[in-house]
Amino acid sequence: MRSNATVYIDAGYLVAAAATRLTGSSFRRGIQPDYPALIGAILTQAEQIAGRPVLRSHWYDAARDEHPDEDQRVIEMIPRVKLRLGRIGNEGQQKGVDLKIGLDMVTHARNGAIDTLVLVSGDDDLTEAVDQAQASGVEVIVLAVPDALGRPHGVSRHLQATADRLELISGESLDASIVRRIATTTPAEAVKAVHDAPAPSNTDSTAASSAATDATPHRPSPADLARQHSGASTRPIDTLLAPVPVYSSTSGSTPTPAQSAEGPAYDESIAQVARASLSAFLAYATQQQLASLRTNRPSIPRELDSTLLRDLSDALGIYTLSEVERHALRDAFWDALDTVEV
Repeated sequence: MRSNATVYIDAGYLVAAAATRLTGSSFRRGIQPDYPALIGAILTQAEQIAGRPVLRSHWYDAARDEHPDEDQRVIEMIPRVKLRLGRIGNEGQQKGVDLKIGLDMVTHARNGAIDTLVLVSGDDDLTEAVDQAQASGVEVIVLAVPDALGRPHGVSRHLQATADRLELISGESLDASIVRRIATTTPAEAVKAVHDAPAPSNTDSTAASSAATDATPHRPSPADLARQHSGASTRPIDTLLAPVPVYSSTSGSTPTPAQSAEGPAYDESIAQVARASLSAFLAYATQQQLASLRTNRPSIPRELDSTLLRDLSDALGIYTLSEVERHALRDAFWDALDTVEV
């Protein structure tokens, strides 16, 4: 029998961790991956570290009613890639994704279909599945996204300890296959870019109005993305309040009760997270969405609020944030926006 490896990719982890690496925020709309290039680079590296050919890759993500979006339709057509979708819950959370990953790993290991399992994730909830796969004689390698300093991003301590080894995705290939939407470095520059954007002409107003009510916004193709370099996206967020699947794993450390830190370092961590998430949002937003954000204050769009909370958990190394920390973070977000209003 052939000796094979299989790759299991937690898309929520991969995309959000890559966004954090490139923009400082896990806000998934802050980047646009060229998925064929990204997956191809991961498969090539997986074969190298596993020392055997990759039979196929499984891509796990969530979708509304489990119906693939345009990006996911591109992914399912990539050779040797199998799309596996969970659901998006009412609060925007992923449902069933971790379960699908764990069941597939254990089933393939017990069936003797693979000899090496390459897992692109950092989720602590997958630790037991890794242990069960190893019990069937399968080698398990965790392939993590490197952060800006070259360290594994968001990998649970339990998962790292259980896996046979930890490897890092090539930072060079990762950066080369992702378009960074955020072209500005500060929220002030992002707000100015939004206000300086030319208003649509009369001849364009009808088309713009139609695009704003379209439930399926246009997305650039991978070929279009390959021709781009960097810069803010012009695609409107016409489904801004609709939840988008996001990185759903833990903060990367053993869950512990939240502990409120005090002092300048703590305050600055909150401020940095607020500024980074605001910059990611503003690089994607139009004038209308910026106006809507201010009008609906103090309510923060669900996807953006989830990004804020997740990034602060990572920054502080805390699994569950206290209400004090949550309120402080949201206040810091509005303070950051107030300082750059023009």
